[in-house]
Amino acid sequence: MKAMGPCAVFVVFFSMGVFQGLNIFSNFWLTYWTEDDLLRNTSRADEPEFRDRYLYYLLMYLLYGVLQGIFVFLSFYMALTRMVRASGTLHDAMLKSILHAPMAFFDTTPIGRMMNRFSSDIDIMDNRLPESYRVWVLMVFITMAVLIVIAVITPIFMAAIVPIAIFYVFCVVG
Repeated sequence: MKAMGPCAVFVVFFSMGVFQGLNIFSNFWLTYWTEDDLLRNTSRADEPEFRDRYLYYLLMYLLYGVLQGIFVFLSFYMALTRMVRASGTLHDAMLKSILHAPMAFFDTTPIGRMMNRFSSDIDIMDNRLPESYRVWVLMVFITMAVLIVIAVITPIFMAAIVPIAIFYVFCVVG
């Protein structure tokens, strides 16, 4: 995250937060849609008011889906482009170190070890790290979203979450 820069990290986290917020809101929107009394009465399906309201709910749900796609794309695009840039910076720094190393370094270090550093470390930076970072950010925001939804729906949960969090930290650290 340090190599990505604070601005990029902010954009990634903000975009993922907005994505999760839209995801939660679209689920609530579906609930609101299915509980509409006018739309439950299918005998009025031919009326213009029925069709207008149905179209309204559908278009709003489509809007939430499109916005979710935009924000998740922005988050992952920003993270991946910054990680590729960080990988190039690491490669350049490693190459510079190798080129400026004293001759004794080349006498004691096998060429295979140097090649492995360039190939495997760069492979990890280019392929494995972005995927791990993407999954980590997604899981952090899913967990936060679930906790927020539970807290909104069941406020008494907030009284229980503090001891649970303390117990969790004690188990992880201790």
